[in-house]
Amino acid sequence: MQPDVPRLQPVCERRAHVLLLDAGH
Repeated sequence: MQPDVPRLQPVCERRAHVLLLDAGH
């Protein structure tokens, strides 16, 4: 989470969520 790249913040979060969901399954 870098303040220099606020646009990538949501993207990273979404990717992390997907990865977490995949790992959870």
